[in-house]
Amino acid sequence: MTTTWVYIQSEPSLWTVGFYSPDGRWQPDSDHSSREEAAQRVHWLNGGRNQDQEQEGSYAEYLYRYHPDKYKSKYGER
Repeated sequence: MTTTWVYIQSEPSLWTVGFYSPDGRWQPDSDHSSREEAAQRVHWLNGGRNQDQEQEGSYAEYLYRYHPDKYKSKYGER
């Protein structure tokens, strides 16, 4: 069974990330002061990449395609 992470507004200025267990109980993971921070954590926990990883991945792909020598020196063989 795959866990699906979600966030809820647990207080007026607090968002809590967690999941519901099969029996319906809330299992908290972390608290965040903004909805955006909670959404980023949920995205990562559900298998998404963070923005830094996306940028690094795009840069690595660029080097691999257009500057293979630089790619090899930074990342090694693919």
